Amino acid sequence: MVLSTTGRRIRNSEERQRDVANAVHSAELEGGTVSSETRADLDEFIAGRIDADELVRRGLARIGTQ
Repeated sequence: MVLSTTGRRIRNSEERQRDVANAVHSAELEGGTVSSETRADLDEFIAGRIDADELVRRGLARIGTQ
């Protein structure tokens, strides 16, 4: 396991890809959809260009909750 300077686990792109696929599948099972804007953010997360905190911040901003 690799940790960041803050002690958080650094996840690799394969783990992020798997987590995103699971989350999207779960949303779809519940009848939800993933917008193109959210998909773009998820792709940024998978690529490691943003972290999970930023992903959540963007999602909350998109729905007007912050």
